[in-house]
Amino acid sequence: MNELFVELNRLMVKYRFTSEKTLSQHFVGSRELIDSLVKEARLSKQDIALEIGAGTGFLTRELLKKCPVVAVEYDEKLVEVLRGDGGQGGAANAALLSLIRQRQLTPRASPSSV
Repeated sequence: MNELFVELNRLMVKYRFTSEKTLSQHFVGSRELIDSLVKEARLSKQDIALEIGAGTGFLTRELLKKCPVVAVEYDEKLVEVLRGDGGQGGAANAALLSLIRQRQLTPRASPSSV
């Protein structure tokens, strides 16, 4: 069985999360896809990778083998995963930026008043 699929299911049970359709979340469960993405990025130690939507940290861990990573995650449950289990595979070594959800966004100025 696919090791990432098994790990993803374990994390989903442990942290009680599912993919959020409203956030268009898709979790990578293919080692071949991750390896291909990292290879195609052609990263070196001098690079810094910016990962938008770090999710479970599967890709983050592989990127960290090539260069420093700034990982951005919006979903609070996945931030918890990255801080917790991400450390087992090195994802905790990435600079993690968690975006705070705001229930209401109020513009400071209307376009006509600028």
